Amino acid sequence: RLHEKRTAVLSFSFANNDVLVTITQDARPEDTSVTPSQLSVPAEGGTVSFSFVPTTAWSLSSSSSFIAFDKTSGLASSSKVTVNVMVDPNTGSSERKAYVDLEFETNDVRVTISQAAPSVGRRPPEAAPLPEWLRSGSLRFRP
Repeated sequence: RLHEKRTAVLSFSFANNDVLVTITQDARPEDTSVTPSQLSVPAEGGTVSFSFVPTTAWSLSSSSSFIAFDKTSGLASSSKVTVNVMVDPNTGSSERKAYVDLEFETNDVRVTISQAAPSVGRRPPEAAPLPEWLRSGSLRFRP
């Protein structure tokens, strides 16, 4: 019922006069949902995106320093909005998360971005030691 237009009629009577007052309240906009609300990014970083149709004005924010957005606010619209999130490479040793908070007039939504930890590569094999005759410099070439 929150999303329906409402009307009320008030009736006042005084000194043999009746007055009717009609009050109309517009419907509350639908809550806005975001898809997807959970994103994964490789350790190398990159760009991911999420989308929504904003039924009200909106803004987004994050306290994570390793992400940036191509837009941070907008107006109500019937068109889908896509926000691109640029994620820096993860130079730490563990997975990390960023939270993006979207504020709408009717509700708030949080998007979670998980970034993988860098892979710990295998050590390259050690080079075989040089033979003694090569290390000693006793190798001589004949003309």
